[in-house]
Parts: sequence; C-alpha cells; structure tokens
Amino acid sequence: MERWIVVLTFLGRLLGGGVILYGLTRFWLDRTMPPLLISLAVVVAGPVEDVLKNRLHRGVPVAVEPGVQLVDLATSAVFLLLLAFAIYAGGRAGWRREGKPRGL
Repeated sequence: MERWIVVLTFLGRLLGGGVILYGLTRFWLDRTMPPLLISLAVVVAGPVEDVLKNRLHRGVPVAVEPGVQLVDLATSAVFLLLLAFAIYAGGRAGWRREGKPRGL
C-alpha cells in the first residue's frame, strides 16, 4: 500500500502542476476566466492547503491511516483529471462555436 501512496502522491503533484499550467495557458490564449479560476482552485486546494495544515500542526506530521491516505490521493488524482478535461472541453467548445482553432 505504501508504494501506491508514493505513486499517487507523485501523480497528484504532476497532475496538479499540469492543470495549473494548462489552465494558465488557456487563460492567456483564450482570455476567458474559467481556466484561470480552475488553476487558482487547484493552487488553493493543493499547496495553500498543505501550508495551512503544516502551520496548524506546527510542522509536526500527523499520522494518517494508510487506507484513508490512499483514498484521499486517488480521489484527488481523479478530481484533477476532471478539471483538466473541463479546461480542455471549454476550449474545444469555443473552437467549435467560432469555427477557428485557438491553439493548444
């Protein structure tokens, strides 16, 4: 189970960074707010939440049951994938509506 926790932790960080960068890129190219808001939501639910939790626990790690941690990491990965698809679908919907590609 520990191996899955390591894999899902890495996957979550990779997906989170990817969603943030993709959302910011779509915002810059399309000049629409949803990709920016999704990127900001990921920043708040990821690194900002981690910093706040760390401050509350004064840097002392809190033991979390491995099964609970596994479920948390797996659902976070699925959540990030769905957000990435939302950014992608939003860009594609605008592309079809206007009849011209916007890039990416």
